[in-house]
Amino acid sequence: MCKQSIQVYEKHFPSHTNLGDVAKVSWNQKKHGTVDLLVGGSPCQNLTTANNLGDNNGLQGKQSGLFYHYCRLFREMGCKFFLLENVSRMKKESSDVITEKLQALTPLKVYKYLMNSEHFSCQRRRRLYWTNIPLRSNNYEPLKMAPKMESILLPMKDCYQLELSNKAKLYMNRVVKGGRHKWQFGFHSDMKRNKSATVTAAWHKGK
Repeated sequence: MCKQSIQVYEKHFPSHTNLGDVAKVSWNQKKHGTVDLLVGGSPCQNLTTANNLGDNNGLQGKQSGLFYHYCRLFREMGCKFFLLENVSRMKKESSDVITEKLQALTPLKVYKYLMNSEHFSCQRRRRLYWTNIPLRSNNYEPLKMAPKMESILLPMKDCYQLELSNKAKLYMNRVVKGGRHKWQFGFHSDMKRNKSATVTAAWHKGK
């Protein structure tokens, strides 16, 4: 489990209980009741074709395979609806397996949507969403007022004290196969863009 992610979650949702490792969590409906909506998404490391981080093991991988615990908990919790998110750049065979497994969980039709978070936030992230709740429309025109980078960034005078350590910069600028930078620090931290390409979790490794 990622300690930093848990800290962020508990800060924003202090009344929610962290149940720990999802692979070890079991749900007793008599004790805990049923759940209407289950929201989640397993890590993408083994699914993504976007870079060389993955091991190409797909849903059989250690991280991405946590998807099957999502399915298990959906049944244990007696859920009616689900919303599952994952990376858009995965092999079709993996996407098809996810759709098949989710369809087996519900009598309702399963929908798969490709969405970009720039419609809702200041970040450009194309992602696949599976749900058994139909969207009324795929028209995102009313969402043109979604926030831009400048609307959420701290003033520069406050940023200097948060500057990343040299260790973090070296980590993100290291050269990998093909001669490109792994995280391209300058690109990912460009404050002049309307939408951010990504906000990498690698930052905490050098902080």
